[in-house]
Amino acid sequence: MSGPVGASPARRRILLVGSVPHAHHPRHHYRLAAALGDAGYDVTTLAPQDLSPGQVDAVPVEYLPPREGRLRRMTSGPATVLAAARRRPVAVHVVSLD
Repeated sequence: MSGPVGASPARRRILLVGSVPHAHHPRHHYRLAAALGDAGYDVTTLAPQDLSPGQVDAVPVEYLPPREGRLRRMTSGPATVLAAARRRPVAVHVVSLD
């Protein structure tokens, strides 16, 4: 992956995919997202909706559709992969704390 200096915008797009419904709470990926954003990368987090108050996000957060019930959460993987692929990132980092 080439760095942001001189790279086209498409080569700078990084997507962090979260599996837990705490998109706005600090986790180990928060520092990674902030550091990549500060380095000039276009970083977005894709995560389940988080209605609780939290901290100011390091990068924009886009929400996945609600996943009600345990079975729905366990079978929503393909939909999450498709949602990530539609954004055409150059790199995907999956944050799974489950």
